[in-house]
Amino acid sequence: MPLSAGTRLGPYEILSPLGAGGMGEVWKARDTRLDRTVAVKVSGAEFSERFDREARAVAALNHTNICQLYDVGPNYLVMEHIEGKPLAGPLPLDQALQFAIQIAEALDAAHQKGIVHRDLKPANIMVTKAGVKLLDFGLAKMSASAEAGAAGATQTIALTRENTILGTLQYMAPEQLEAREADARADIFAFGTVLYEMLTGRKAFEGGSQASLISAIMTREPPSVSGLAPAALDHIIRRCLAKDPADRWQTARDLAMELRWIRDGGSPAADAPAPPRRKLRDRLLWAGAALSTAAALAFGFLLLRQEKPTPAPVRFTVNSPENGSMPLFGPVLVSPDGQSVVFVARDPASQRYGMYLHSLVTGTTRALRVIEDINGIYWSFDSRSLLLNRPGALWKMDLNTSSPEQLPFAGGYSSWGPEGIVTVTRAGLQLFRPDASSTRWIKKRDDKDPLVYSYPTLIPGGRWVIYNTFRAGDGPSAGESIHLASLDGKVDRQIFTTERAAVYAGPGYLLYLRSDTLMAQAIDPDSGNLRGGPTPVASPIEYNPTSIDPGAFSASANGVLVFRRGGAVAEDRLVWFDRPGKSLGTLGGVADYSNPALSPDGNRLAIGIRDPSTAKRDVWILDLVRDTTSRLTFDPADDFNPVWSPDGARVAFTSDRRGHRDVYVKNASGTGEDELLLSSALAKNVEDWSRDGRWIVFNESVPGNANDVVAISPETRKTQDFLRTKFTEDHARFSPDGKWMAYQSNESGRAEVYIQAFPPSGGKWQISSSGGMEPQWRADGKELFYTTLLDPARIMAVDIASANGSIQAGLPHVLFEVRLPLGSLRNRFVATRDGKKFLAIVPPEQKSVNNFTVILNWPSLVKKQ
Repeated sequence: MPLSAGTRLGPYEILSPLGAGGMGEVWKARDTRLDRTVAVKVSGAEFSERFDREARAVAALNHTNICQLYDVGPNYLVMEHIEGKPLAGPLPLDQALQFAIQIAEALDAAHQKGIVHRDLKPANIMVTKAGVKLLDFGLAKMSASAEAGAAGATQTIALTRENTILGTLQYMAPEQLEAREADARADIFAFGTVLYEMLTGRKAFEGGSQASLISAIMTREPPSVSGLAPAALDHIIRRCLAKDPADRWQTARDLAMELRWIRDGGSPAADAPAPPRRKLRDRLLWAGAALSTAAALAFGFLLLRQEKPTPAPVRFTVNSPENGSMPLFGPVLVSPDGQSVVFVARDPASQRYGMYLHSLVTGTTRALRVIEDINGIYWSFDSRSLLLNRPGALWKMDLNTSSPEQLPFAGGYSSWGPEGIVTVTRAGLQLFRPDASSTRWIKKRDDKDPLVYSYPTLIPGGRWVIYNTFRAGDGPSAGESIHLASLDGKVDRQIFTTERAAVYAGPGYLLYLRSDTLMAQAIDPDSGNLRGGPTPVASPIEYNPTSIDPGAFSASANGVLVFRRGGAVAEDRLVWFDRPGKSLGTLGGVADYSNPALSPDGNRLAIGIRDPSTAKRDVWILDLVRDTTSRLTFDPADDFNPVWSPDGARVAFTSDRRGHRDVYVKNASGTGEDELLLSSALAKNVEDWSRDGRWIVFNESVPGNANDVVAISPETRKTQDFLRTKFTEDHARFSPDGKWMAYQSNESGRAEVYIQAFPPSGGKWQISSSGGMEPQWRADGKELFYTTLLDPARIMAVDIASANGSIQAGLPHVLFEVRLPLGSLRNRFVATRDGKKFLAIVPPEQKSVNNFTVILNWPSLVKKQ
């Protein structure tokens, strides 16, 4: 019978659903006899054999890190109810080690009883306050002797027969993929993939399809974790992931012992702390006793040199100018000589953001010249100038005159050293002299290369540059690959992976964030080789969770670190407003929302909701009439950017399930399969569906920080370029009659809203006047709404009329102000058909910290640990 709250299964009262899977439904329930909360897993008839096997497997186990089985009913199991969340990386090294030891010990307990889990993965490992718990032995295979012990003398036929694959693909051992007999060593392979994911936050093996994923597991090795963990731990993972079971660790007990050895300080000498100085002093005194007085004095002098204390760190804070305010995620950039800090703050009189220069020597702060539309700020190596990344050009600002000068090269993320300026362009990584006397390529990229280069930093010495890569269109959850390249272009290698971009900081460190903790990874500036493991330096550091930037920190060449305290933004609410801006109530609960889209009849809302445990989004449908919520997409990849077909029967959306952002379509009812409409190496973000149903428009991310606008026919699947320029164009929306396209572009130096005919022919009309983005049409086409670039944003309205192939636009006027999530996101607000109501994603009230922290001699924090 169907279950619901209040249903009784024997003595167990059903309370609420917990989840569902291939083996049945899981419910939260109350044991009325013992008055305790339990989890009840109910089987369908087709899964009864698997449930029976799970019952025998779990009943045979009694371990603190394995979910306990309490009772067995005719078609249900009663198990321990666990409060926690599924395991997810990346985790700090010490926490990852502790969890890994607990998992290995739990596997050893199971293996000792002849039980192989066969579906070990993060989703089956729950993190609780007391540690981890292994769940779901539904695929566990009991050895013949164990089955005999659990079921008496009767022998049963295994449900999983030869040539049948059961498990989760990305965590399966090669022998499982080949449907060969799998023993405990298959769990050890899966353990290696889980440990890799705990450390890096990424899957050990990935592929755009099942075939490519299987190929990766069978033939490839994942990138090393030596940049995140001791070499001994990297060795453990590689041995776990050996293709041949005979080459792996043979027992989970041995594996647990090795992990405990690393935790207790048994990693190789390169990762171990230096010997205590007391022992060094003892050795020197013994040597001195056997030598002449002169020799002893000489050793004493050397001893004094070795005992010289490391300068202690000094920490203090610097406030923003009086009555000024620093924006969330605003940069704080210390000069290479450690004497000055550039930061951004809003002037209370003009309410405009500008750059300020603070002297750490004199303690004074002065405003720099206001320059609009700055995408990035970088110091010159001599600490005398700033390099400004503005749309279409790089500019140099002399700090003595505050006078900007346009350089003869365009670029993006940059680093300025004595050798010249390294910058990221659409064509790759380039080194040039500011006077244009020379230029050369460090790394050219192929047009088909889906990787985007970011945040290069030159290592002093003129040999190396560190740079970061991520897949075009991927969000922050995808992580970064950190590369070391020689300036002559002959060497280029990946050295480790992180959550966010890493930057070089003297003397000899890479700095990056792990969650909101600043980590320091030692690197040899001469050889480019990593030394030891990463060490935490400061926490919490402010960062933007919607961006791939490193975070609000920087370090000088001589040991000065500056950062802003904070973390990520909390989750958001959906709030209705009328035209004057009065709040009319909320919709749904608190969640990480993105890209809402109202159905043509206004009765449903399609929206992306991010799962905090996986950092991936799915498309959900909110029925505004019946007040119900249903999930539309179920792929474990990132699914988002929904738009409705004109009849409301289908939803187009973006998904990266093939390794890059592609265009998909699905029935809005949830029936049928997800239909792939367009796939390519470039990232594509769906934006609108024309009212006649003939076109879906999307922006296409071109590596080098530019977006173009392209349309595709859902019927013929042929594409048509709308705009391809050196600027960024996106947020495209069809007019209701399909003759016009509203979009935003940064061609003027900042984002503005424009209208052009569709298909393009003739004129172009600028609609916004002081910055604008996210255009939205009223259903009759006579009014256009957009947001300003301010924080809080202003919802603007413009009257629109068209005649004789031209647009007549009225003056933009303010409807109301509203706080919106930061960043260039699509549809942070949507308008109803009549333009009388607006639904906005409103982040929680979060005041920015109006100061930054300075630590002098910060490397001593690393040396102390």
